[in-house]
Amino acid sequence: MRSASRTLGAMLIALGAAAGQKPAPPPLYLTIVVHNEEVNPRQPNWLDKDIYFRFRPLVRKLVLTIKSKSAMLNFQSDWTFLKAIAEYDKGDVMADTGGKNILRWMVEDLGFEADPHAHESKYNYADVAYLHTQLGVKPSGNVGGFLFLPPDNVQGWEQHENGVKGRVYPEAFWKAEHLWGAATGLHLGADERRHGVWKPKDRHNFYEHDPARRLVYIGGNCFNWVGMPNASTEAIHKTVAVIAGGEWPAGGYYTANSFISQRGLSDELIAKLAADLEGLAPLVKQGRIVWSSLTQTARRWRSEYHGKPFQHPCLAVAK
Repeated sequence: MRSASRTLGAMLIALGAAAGQKPAPPPLYLTIVVHNEEVNPRQPNWLDKDIYFRFRPLVRKLVLTIKSKSAMLNFQSDWTFLKAIAEYDKGDVMADTGGKNILRWMVEDLGFEADPHAHESKYNYADVAYLHTQLGVKPSGNVGGFLFLPPDNVQGWEQHENGVKGRVYPEAFWKAEHLWGAATGLHLGADERRHGVWKPKDRHNFYEHDPARRLVYIGGNCFNWVGMPNASTEAIHKTVAVIAGGEWPAGGYYTANSFISQRGLSDELIAKLAADLEGLAPLVKQGRIVWSSLTQTARRWRSEYHGKPFQHPCLAVAK
């Protein structure tokens, strides 16, 4: 949802220009992204009742913490957790989420986005989007992570250009608007690490912008594991400082996300995230950071940045 006026960062730039001052540096559009996965040797089985009820309070605490700090969340679920919500979020269980299942509550009451996320070993993206609707939630138009290297991998992100039919639910159909989270298998290769937004030409020319393409890619996998044990927001502070210092293009459209894995949730992690967000608050107040959902970021790119392609390596790989 677009704000009623320009973002704070854009307003500061306009005010500075009107006063004949040097324009303010562009902001960093920042999103917190949370993943849960289908069951595998490294992931819990969310359909296990004990596991679900051990993590549900932590998920609730996490999203309330993010909301209390005025940050923005894209919650990206694979099929297992969605089916667990359908199985267990009933009756009195929903008393602490406004009488709604936890996903519907975080979307309708907290204003966060729910993105389909699929490894597609069984359920494809259309199936996962369909499971969202069965919970009363309209999924966003964001592809919540996909393989892009090697180019001819089993997922084939170009399928989303025309939309996808369900595999488990053949009646389902889902047509994404935005791509996010270009990765390699087990994240062992050259995952995407760039600020910016563009339209990838094709699977062999992912970083080449093609205005004729429909799908928009939202870059910025720069700050993974922020809020996780032993992590810090140092890279975010450094990135904002580099942008403000004029070392990077002054007219750039800088996007980024901080990633958290649901399986790592704990009271200690959430407390650390709260402290991290407090530490970023002064930069938010100054307009240096703008909390933005993935959809908001893409819409701003179209309206305020006029759809101009932009890419810049994340700080860790910019040198």
